[in-house]
Amino acid sequence: MNNPVPLLIILLLALLGLGSWFFHSLACEGCVNYGGISETIAPIAKEKFAYPLTIKDGGKLNATDVDDNLRFNRSGFEHLLPISTGVNGVFKKAAAYLNANKNRTINITGLYGKDEENTSLSSTLGLGRANDVKTILTKLGVDAKQIKLGDRLYDQLSYNDKGVTYGAINYSFEESVAEAKADDRLAAIEKDFKARPLILYFQTNSSRVNLSQAERKRFDDLNYYLSRKPNAKVKSVGHTDNVGNRASNINLSRNRADFAAGVLASNGIARNRINIDAKGPDRPIATNGTTAGKAKNRRVEISLQ
Repeated sequence: MNNPVPLLIILLLALLGLGSWFFHSLACEGCVNYGGISETIAPIAKEKFAYPLTIKDGGKLNATDVDDNLRFNRSGFEHLLPISTGVNGVFKKAAAYLNANKNRTINITGLYGKDEENTSLSSTLGLGRANDVKTILTKLGVDAKQIKLGDRLYDQLSYNDKGVTYGAINYSFEESVAEAKADDRLAAIEKDFKARPLILYFQTNSSRVNLSQAERKRFDDLNYYLSRKPNAKVKSVGHTDNVGNRASNINLSRNRADFAAGVLASNGIARNRINIDAKGPDRPIATNGTTAGKAKNRRVEISLQ
């Protein structure tokens, strides 16, 4: 009878070799196999996001999302939706901090490039963006008095191939201080808007409003007033020329007033603080006997109520 021991030894060695191959080829993470020789390689490092959202107040608040930020279109003042869970979490953390620390004020500075067009109602695109971000925080319960807006021309904003920029907002904090001249400024704004409304003329079939720089400054004043007077209301009143019957013009002027309210809301004035009214052709400010006069009468007037 032949001795089976050598055969068993050969089979055992074969099994050991096969097991070693499986261990190195299948069980070893981060290994690459070259003809039975395994070599460990370092994992590929994740690329660092260039413009992380960070809202920080010394050692008291450090909220950040290292992989995301608000996004704005080129020349756009409203952030793009949706906001990621991480970005939303940063704003919630900042809001909770501000709500718990009424002595702190957040400075929101909107950045804009010299080649961008100001599509907001604010005096600069940067202020329009800052005002947009203010709305995020006020919806989370932050007192508007704890928010200061600023703007800065910043010609190093970068855009992706879709014309979207990240990180067009800077944040900082300061101690809340009583504004010595705040009451005087509020009184002046109230007097101004009750004496003469802000008149909006819309381009045909467009939400675009052509405002002069002085008119944009008045809109900034209105926004400031509303942030300091939480119970104040705005009135949006629509007007038409005298072409057509009065009933149709009343409906048309109401639609214009409602449309204007939507534009104001997109620029940071809460929709529930805007009341609308419709006057149709009843209150012309120019003659309806000329084309230019009719154009002036087709308007929406914004005033404090």
